[in-house]
Amino acid sequence: KLEKQRERERKKEQKRKIASLSFNLEEDEECEDEEADDDYDDEDDDDEDDDDDAEKEELPKKKKKLGKNPDVDTSFLPDRDREEEENRLREELRQEWERKQEKIKSEEIEITFSYWDGSGHRRTVKMKKGNSIQQFLQKALEILRKDFSELRSAGVEQLMYIKEDLIIP
Repeated sequence: KLEKQRERERKKEQKRKIASLSFNLEEDEECEDEEADDDYDDEDDDDEDDDDDAEKEELPKKKKKLGKNPDVDTSFLPDRDREEEENRLREELRQEWERKQEKIKSEEIEITFSYWDGSGHRRTVKMKKGNSIQQFLQKALEILRKDFSELRSAGVEQLMYIKEDLIIP
């Protein structure tokens, strides 16, 4: 009788361990219910307990299909709708950035420059922010040609732009 009781307790312990490994919450509850039912069995009816155990072993347990858990974060998985939304947002941001860049490049700034021929001759010129150094030198050359005859035959390629440590031929 003591051996049968130990055997029952060992089986209950195994069922409890197996139930704790399950990922299906409903299955855990069912196993707990079965354990609770086993606790209420009369210990005097040994023959009935053996019959119940035999019936449980004979009936194959129905395999439970694992479903999707709605609580799991799936934001890292590929999603066509999310990708389309992200691409649309990227395109909008790119277009907005290009509009801002064009607006910035079209702003006019006044540049003070100095022509050096032994002494500095300061002049100013208005340019757009998007213009190149070559365009700046061309405009500066047009302004300087009026006052310096030696620059009438000079081209933009013969001038240098110097800003502190930066020299651009």
